[in-house]
Amino acid sequence: MTKNLHRYLLLLFISCSFAGCPTAELNGQGAASFEKTGPAAAGQNKLDPSLLIEIGKLKSEHREEQEVAVLLKTKGPLDPVRRAEVEKQGATIGSVLGDIATARIPAGRVEDVSKLEFVIFIEKAKKLQPKENRE
Repeated sequence: MTKNLHRYLLLLFISCSFAGCPTAELNGQGAASFEKTGPAAAGQNKLDPSLLIEIGKLKSEHREEQEVAVLLKTKGPLDPVRRAEVEKQGATIGSVLGDIATARIPAGRVEDVSKLEFVIFIEKAKKLQPKENRE
């Protein structure tokens, strides 16, 4: 139990450090609204939490140049101009299907890609297992 609590607190701390912690503020009508705060709130709310953890680990080990495999969701298709902007940040684009693309980005540059205006979300790539055919 204590070991799980320590893991939870560590993950919470890492998440708040990288993504900013939500804070409540009262708006004009007396209702609470939540906003992310912190040094990286601008681009990092576009990043998958598991990707943030991996980036943090790589940075703490001084391995910012190691590439991470990601999925990019963009506003509209990834046309040649947008593709060039992403590649200018050090990314290598793989497959593109409409507004979704696979990419490999150096860990130290993922945040730069997330700050591009047309990038909606960046998710850590995951290996998928085929489902059993249950007929």
